[in-house]
Order: sequence, then structure tokens, then C-alpha cells
Amino acid sequence: MSTPTKTRAASIAATAAMTIGLLAGSAGMASAASTNFTRTHTVSTSYAFAVHQNNFFHKADAKSTRFRDLTITAGAANAVPTIYAESAPADDTYGSDNLMITEKDASGTLHVRDLQGLNFFWHGSSVVSHVDVDVAPNTTRSFWIDTDGAGGDYVHTLVTITNSVA
Repeated sequence: MSTPTKTRAASIAATAAMTIGLLAGSAGMASAASTNFTRTHTVSTSYAFAVHQNNFFHKADAKSTRFRDLTITAGAANAVPTIYAESAPADDTYGSDNLMITEKDASGTLHVRDLQGLNFFWHGSSVVSHVDVDVAPNTTRSFWIDTDGAGGDYVHTLVTITNSVA
């Protein structure tokens, strides 16, 4: 295995370990809620990404918007369904948001953990951050999540979530 491949494999392993650690924290979210969703939810999301690559070879910026929808039916396992979106790349750098969703209470409030990655194609590593928010039934909630790299690279995302409950 070549050194760049070893480095890439090590960085992917480190990212996976961090992700698993953050997901393990979400198990507490799920266990505090009921074992099944009590309400039917239509979850609509939008992501306004701003990505900046700041390396000495090439600086680049990219802005993009993504939309995702998910329907969760009453009775479905409260097993952390996810919604994933990826930004347009700024040369070799891109952002990703993975929303992990649990039902917090019988009225239909959702607990959402946004696990965001600042990702680099050229060396296969990521910088990860997360934020937790609650979204009440039949409401829309927006929040910013920012992940900054050591060299001035970043992904800043305005996430908007609508929780329509039947």
C-alpha cells in the first residue's frame, strides 16, 4: 500500500471513528423517545451551502442549494432515519450534511442532529462538526452550521427544516 493510500485510509478510519462516536451519542436521543414514531411526519429540508477552498495551489468558492424530503409513517421504528445532502464542490473541497432524526415526544416534536463534514477529494479526509435542534410539530426551523478547516477552508450551511405532522 502506498503512503498516500495509507494516509487516505487512516483519515477515512479516523472520520468513521468520529462519526460513530457522534452517532453513539445519538443513541441516547433515540432511547429517550418511544421505540416507534407515534405520528406521521413529512420532513422537508433545504440546505444553502457556501464552501471555500483555501489552499496555495488553488482558491475556489462554490455556493449551492439542495432540497430533500422524507416521510416517516406512524408506527415506524424510531431508529434514527437520516437525510443526506452534499454541496457542489469548490474545486477539491465540498460540504455534506447528514440529518439524524428521532421523535422526541408524542406530540410529534423531532430531535435532529446535523452531522456536517468539510470534505477534501484530494486527500480523502474530513473535518466534522455537529449541532442538535428540536423542531416542533407543524413548524419550520432554520439554523446555521459552520465547519472550518485549519487552513482557512470552510463549509457554512443554512439548514431549514419543516416538520409537517399528520
